Amino acid sequence: MAVFCALQTKLSVTSFPGDRHKERRSPELSARRGFLLKTITLVPAASLVACGATQTIVSTGSPVAGSSPQQSHEIVYSPKYFTAEEWVFINAACARLIPDDETGPGAVETGVPEFIDRQLEGAFGHAARWYTQGPFLSATPEFGYQGKATPREIYRAGIVALDERCRKNSSGKNFAGCEASDTA
Repeated sequence: MAVFCALQTKLSVTSFPGDRHKERRSPELSARRGFLLKTITLVPAASLVACGATQTIVSTGSPVAGSSPQQSHEIVYSPKYFTAEEWVFINAACARLIPDDETGPGAVETGVPEFIDRQLEGAFGHAARWYTQGPFLSATPEFGYQGKATPREIYRAGIVALDERCRKNSSGKNFAGCEASDTA
């Protein structure tokens, strides 16, 4: 590769006898190239700052540990897909699966419930790119999902089923009201 680059560079600046189009590098051309290179590196950095990549946005309303007061713009997220009861469930499930501890923030603090809600409200949740027409046959996992239900419907049915099981097994408490030992 290095030989190819060296050869290409040598050929691009070498003029051959009788070649009437000799390469001329003017200071103006170098200045333009320098400007373009600087602009190319500046645009992504400016875009990140403009999009608020330096702000900490928390779905629970609690500041993230280690963020400066200038950066922690607390924004409480209101779900787009989940009902209020389902939102409590999703937050409890995420907190139980990936709790915050001494090694770092948990799922709720990093915005996982918000991510799930946004995904279920978007194209993924509506199974926009899935084939969900029959016939529905039992198939190996290599064939992918073989059913009519969308991820939104699967999440909603799963929340109802788990809440019912918790109410039945732990004296009427839903999943969010149960302790981890009660739901095992």
